[in-house]
Amino acid sequence: MKDNNSSSQQRKVYDDLQRTNEKRMEEKKKQENVESEDLFVHTHPTATAASDLQAELQLCYETLTIVTAKVLRLLSEIDRLKKESLTQRCVLQANVEEYKHIKELFNQSNNNRNQLASELVTLDQESTAVKQKLESLQSILNDGLFVWKIRNVPEIISNAQCQCQTSIDSSPFYSSPNGYKMRIKLYPNGHEKTKGFHMSLFLVMMSGEYDAIVHWPFTYEVTFCLFDQTEKRKHFIKSFRADPGSDSFQRPQSEMNIPIGILEFFSLPIPNGSDYFLEDTMFIGALVDFQNLSKDIRPYVFEMDLGLPSYVRQRIIHEEVTKLEDKEQNQPILPPLHLYRQAQERFSCNLDDFVAELLNNGMDYQQEELIFLPPTLTGEQDRNPIQHRANMFRFADQPPFT
Repeated sequence: MKDNNSSSQQRKVYDDLQRTNEKRMEEKKKQENVESEDLFVHTHPTATAASDLQAELQLCYETLTIVTAKVLRLLSEIDRLKKESLTQRCVLQANVEEYKHIKELFNQSNNNRNQLASELVTLDQESTAVKQKLESLQSILNDGLFVWKIRNVPEIISNAQCQCQTSIDSSPFYSSPNGYKMRIKLYPNGHEKTKGFHMSLFLVMMSGEYDAIVHWPFTYEVTFCLFDQTEKRKHFIKSFRADPGSDSFQRPQSEMNIPIGILEFFSLPIPNGSDYFLEDTMFIGALVDFQNLSKDIRPYVFEMDLGLPSYVRQRIIHEEVTKLEDKEQNQPILPPLHLYRQAQERFSCNLDDFVAELLNNGMDYQQEELIFLPPTLTGEQDRNPIQHRANMFRFADQPPFT
């Protein structure tokens, strides 16, 4: 509206200017006519002078007309530019508003992104905590048996041979829900004097949550097993008993104690097609023997189906131990042939007297384990307490007779 008023005022000024010019031209023309008449009367001017004056006036008029037309065009262009400027201002204002809106959206997006990033960090921390808790729960043993799956065995051995990584560690595990925390350390190419000749396998006692309530030092026997992955189940087994005097089995004062175990665990190099290493994978088991199992039972623990629940495996082990004890009780230990001959030469085949002398004079552990005979070997029935004791026998893992 303001631009329209300005244009009208400009036209009005132009019209006033044109009328003023026309009026002046008329007055000038009249004046010239009067002067021409006076000159004609007084000086008798020539017709040529009047004609020149008329031509000059005509030229001025034409020039003024041209200038007027140009002014009109300029005024029209000014009006167009004003309209275009107004349009551009409207567009610019709209763009400014759009920019403000986009900026608000961008800031909101940044805030949402920052909030999302913070939530992701929190979720990641919670996920890590849950994963660690799950791993901790999974690594708690109910029967003292831990199985470690090792992949990429050739690569691991190669790294050990070139000293890139001489050892690898299993994940930590607990010997029982409230027991000792430990892990297995494997030297694939051997350790110290066994490098290149034997794999070395160690036990590492670690600082755990229940160290304050378990008994120290650690005194139990540990059995390592390299699993045969075929149906033959000819597992490779070696054991060692913890030395109570070793610092490695005392309560950890730092994160972990010095590793200790079996230097010469498995011979190197690994033969091609070995049943212990299939598809570049091997399985190593560690059994913490809390039950003081006999050497005949320990291999059976690894030969069982490890997919069975721990309570089922414990029941099967108990049944197997009972069977073995019954079998041993029904099969007495017999003395070697040279012991018979010694008794025959010394006591004229009276074995009861020979046994009685040993009982009275004392004997070592090995002698006691060998000389106790069933009645069928003496050919006589029990006649006195001494003879009755001679007809008894004992097992190697039973306490000596008193």
